[in-house]
Amino acid sequence: MAVFAVKYRAGVIHSDIRKTVYSAMSRILEEHGRGSRVIRVGGVDDHVHILFSLSPNIAIADLLREVKSRTSRWINENRLMPCYFLWQRGYAVFSYSATSIDAVKDYIDHQEEHHQRHTFVSEIERLLEKYNLCSDPRDLPQEPI
Repeated sequence: MAVFAVKYRAGVIHSDIRKTVYSAMSRILEEHGRGSRVIRVGGVDDHVHILFSLSPNIAIADLLREVKSRTSRWINENRLMPCYFLWQRGYAVFSYSATSIDAVKDYIDHQEEHHQRHTFVSEIERLLEKYNLCSDPRDLPQEPI
């Protein structure tokens, strides 16, 4: 699963365009993923979760660079937002066993409820701590401006 945020954590992926954005994101990942397949996409106004199976034919950094850049371009070309859209630098990626996939899909499906209790930054920090992962603090997401 990959998680990444809107530039400046701006809450601009409103509910009325989410399905359209997620559909485009799924199409872009599958078109440029060299065999990678989307399982679930979801999120809230300021960030996205993409659960996918990664093809061995592409590096995850290359795939996410394509997805983020092409999705930004698509959003801007289709004028889905009143301002210029960009993703924030970086992303978090977590791998899951096949037995966890249903729980991860459920987690993605319930992002609205989840983020009424937890911020995006606290969520990433919790996941990094849970899996005993270290990260350069400069790479951690920032709270919205």
